Amino acid sequence: MRDLSRLQTMGGGVEDVQTSHDAWVPGLVLFGGFLVFIGWFIGIYMLWSSPTWNFRSKLAGTFLFPGGLFTAAAALWLAKYTQHCSGGPGRVTRCSAERVNISFFSQMPLSVWMPLIVVLVVVPLAVALRLERVRRAVP
Repeated sequence: MRDLSRLQTMGGGVEDVQTSHDAWVPGLVLFGGFLVFIGWFIGIYMLWSSPTWNFRSKLAGTFLFPGGLFTAAAALWLAKYTQHCSGGPGRVTRCSAERVNISFFSQMPLSVWMPLIVVLVVVPLAVALRLERVRRAVP
């Protein structure tokens, strides 16, 4: 049987249509990193091998946080909050989590860390939604 991604037109040319695996691409790009990262690589392969998405969408799906949401989850898992406490015997002890220690960064203030986590979550979600919107717009 002929490849489902191609359809013969009346003029003898080939018209691009969705492939049978296009519905899986946004999910694999977003969540594939949780499948021992292999799922993400499969999603990227399927993204680049399909005519559904343009070059810009393919670049966004590949480079705007490889691993999808796994990147944010891994960053959160690696993070360790450092508490700074003041006080002593007979005095009230006050503690605050002011910095985040990550093995590959020395210490990062929470004012930098929290927006970074938001970006690591929001950008992959936005890319996956964009891929899905483009997929649904293609006949």
